[in-house]
Amino acid sequence: MKHTVALWMIVVVLLALTGFLFINLHKLEAENTTLKEAAPGLGDYMTTIQLHAGKLWFAADAANWELAAYEVGELKETMESAQKLDEEKNGVKISPVLDAVLKTQIAALQEAVKSGSAPKFQQTYDETLAACNSCHAEAGYKFIHIVRPAAPPVTNQRWERDDKAKQP
Repeated sequence: MKHTVALWMIVVVLLALTGFLFINLHKLEAENTTLKEAAPGLGDYMTTIQLHAGKLWFAADAANWELAAYEVGELKETMESAQKLDEEKNGVKISPVLDAVLKTQIAALQEAVKSGSAPKFQQTYDETLAACNSCHAEAGYKFIHIVRPAAPPVTNQRWERDDKAKQP
């Protein structure tokens, strides 16, 4: 009899814990859905990549290799964040493409920036844009064609190095 009562008490406690866990799991699922909806999407990351690529161009054009190195780092960071989305567009898995671009074109851009060679930088920059445009076309977004920027993406930043900059 004692064992039966104890067994029933254990069953009741386990049922209560199961209900508690189910309620908390439901809350976590709802919170997760809310967070996913609030998180940046692939387009947001691609726009940020485009911004940093434009800033990178003008930094290198001004031979501000320190700023250029910073912008390459920002490109890498943004691409790594976009990889985590694990998106697929029209049958193209984006994460492996981003990984390949990081290991090839972005690594080459880093080396070009380190070298301080404008011709080497321009070549690797153009190769990076070609890789971006190739992915856009393959994923069904051929109409998104990125080119060298003609104007700075922001107007409130100085591109020259501090030692060459004109003071305001």
